Amino acid sequence: MTKQISNGDLAEIVTGLLVGRLASEQLDSVERYSAFMTDLARLVCDHCGGKVSAMPADNCCEQWLIGIHSNECLPEDGGVWGKFDLDGEMEAPEGDLECHRPPESSDNNPTAVVWLEGGIVQWVASIFPMRYLVLDADTDGLSEGEMMEVTMENGSVAEVVRTPNSLMSDCLPAWVAKVVDEVESKA
Repeated sequence: MTKQISNGDLAEIVTGLLVGRLASEQLDSVERYSAFMTDLARLVCDHCGGKVSAMPADNCCEQWLIGIHSNECLPEDGGVWGKFDLDGEMEAPEGDLECHRPPESSDNNPTAVVWLEGGIVQWVASIFPMRYLVLDADTDGLSEGEMMEVTMENGSVAEVVRTPNSLMSDCLPAWVAKVVDEVESKA
């Protein structure tokens, strides 16, 4: 049976990572802590409204801060963000005010659309920001130095070629939901 974590357990873990001993134990660099805080703020925005500013979390003012803007998902009273930093403005940034709340799906699974052309991944769009890494099992004609071995989920080893970069998907939740509905309705 998998480990079952309660909402209280999760609250304790997140609090420990943000302000407790877990931060120094698990998030052992400024970059990792900033990324965690920024990702956590994005997650709250995705479910409760608001939009994280373009700048990641930063500790330039002797405390860690992240900027939150208004968007169409945020209630007029500022929602979960409303009672904090009462002097701050939640101005909507120019451009993207779209609600990035993950669309409902019939199976509640995160969704990404992967666009292939000629057997090569050209583009990925997803319902929330995600990093992706492409491994190609087609190693015919390649030398030893061009391939690497990876351990599969079942413990077996596979030879693969890694694409040059890890990339970020485009976060297009409305389009992903629309194209998934369109494709699945024709299946």
